[in-house]
Amino acid sequence: MGAVTVAVLQTALDRVAEEQAAVATGIRAFERFETGVEEIEPSTGVYISSSPAATTAPATASTTTFPDGGDNATPAASIVQHRPNEPDATARVRTLFAETVHPYSTETIDESEPLLETVVEELGPDIATALSPTTPAQFTPALKKAICTSADQRRTELDTMARVLERETASLNEAVTVVDGVLEWLESVDDTPLSSLGFEALRERHKGLAARRLCCGRFLEERQETLARTIAQGTPAKTAHREVVEYLYQEQRQSYPVLAAMVALDRLCGTCQRVVREHLVRRA
Repeated sequence: MGAVTVAVLQTALDRVAEEQAAVATGIRAFERFETGVEEIEPSTGVYISSSPAATTAPATASTTTFPDGGDNATPAASIVQHRPNEPDATARVRTLFAETVHPYSTETIDESEPLLETVVEELGPDIATALSPTTPAQFTPALKKAICTSADQRRTELDTMARVLERETASLNEAVTVVDGVLEWLESVDDTPLSSLGFEALRERHKGLAARRLCCGRFLEERQETLARTIAQGTPAKTAHREVVEYLYQEQRQSYPVLAAMVALDRLCGTCQRVVREHLVRRA
């Protein structure tokens, strides 16, 4: 049982390490994307053409809105000044997203996800619509700000996830320390058969087991407190540790590996304690 308990915790540690690597990759991806978008100059002018149709056509503005990070939405103008051979700014943003965020976001997906679907998932449907090749909206200052704001928010969420994963790693390592300590003690005392112990020695063994069960109980309480904790993301939204744990171990044998390990260890000590108690009763 002891080996199984340790294996459960080690599997959990491996899973957290895997997620930490993915989160770190995501943070770097969004940093590169946001830096690249900042370097792209937005368009602010109107289209000027020598054709009669173009000179008589009224200038219009898109009513599409994008979040600017505040309480109000900012209208994004779709009129843009075109210059000969000027690359499409929104196409540059799509390419930048494809080179940075898209590989990270679709890393665990079996089939390649369409680029704009990934934009919806990571930056929101409004920005995905604005970046679509079929949308007339251009790369205006409002759109640029909206993209950077959404990318920054996603990076903040990943930073928060990284902090939760650090806490989870610490909790798992503490559990490993407790389990290893109890198992080492059990192994050391098992070298002496109970039949060869006197009453006082048996009572000390019983007390030792009780103390280690108490340690398990205290750790279970601390773990429950950890699961109940939340971390703010720099916004009103918060990330609950329990939700992250459920996500991390949803495909694992144990959904709550620390709790499972401590309960198993407590039961092991309890079984040993009952055997010692039987010997004490016979010697009383």
